[in-house]
Amino acid sequence: MRKNIFGAALTALVMLSACETVEPQQGIVSGAVVEETVANDIITATIGADTKTYLEWDWVSEVYKTRWSADDYIWLIEDRSDSLKYQTCNLLEGAGTSSAKFAANLKADSYYAVYSSNAYFNGGVLSVELYDNQYHWSYGDSEHKDFLNHAYPMVAKSSTTSFEFENLCSVLKLSVTGHGERLDVISVKSNDESEVLSGIGTMYFDGDAPRMEMDQGGHTYVNYNVECVLDETPLDCYIVLPSQTYE
Repeated sequence: MRKNIFGAALTALVMLSACETVEPQQGIVSGAVVEETVANDIITATIGADTKTYLEWDWVSEVYKTRWSADDYIWLIEDRSDSLKYQTCNLLEGAGTSSAKFAANLKADSYYAVYSSNAYFNGGVLSVELYDNQYHWSYGDSEHKDFLNHAYPMVAKSSTTSFEFENLCSVLKLSVTGHGERLDVISVKSNDESEVLSGIGTMYFDGDAPRMEMDQGGHTYVNYNVECVLDETPLDCYIVLPSQTYE
């Protein structure tokens, strides 16, 4: 990935140029059916090594590890071709760990699972919003780091009660240092005006793994708001971007 960073105190600008375009395919357009979630079953949702809801400092390994949050919930969607039948599953236990239990009502042979509080159904299509403004957030003790207020999207598929989540989007990690300069915003912009980086994305369930295609009409940029004074300690910034090829 080629990254050109401009600006010192006020703004850092990262230019991205896409070298490959994925043609959108027809999504499911028939009506979605909401299924009432009765806690007849309990599913286990495990966060993969490279996925994130929020990070917590682990004093033993001295690295940040991914954790579920207490108010997390997931969308559970039946693996079927005629329509989307879905339910929302609330976290029962496991907050603060990488493997949590959620209440569910399993009737189908196979399910997709989607994590994002910014997912919603519209006309039988599941959409996920990627914000054009993202924010660097760390708690007062600097031992916890949040990812877009639980908007970091993850997906899984399973025919059992165990789901292992993987990335739906990509993350651009920038480690920034300085000597007292103030950094307000890191702007990521595509050189290709047709390449959407933020806005509404449509979910497709036509393969082994769910995927998302960004809808036209979105933005070709993402602003990552930092608002801090830099020092010699690296400031790690995680910027969520659509999964596509960048040059």
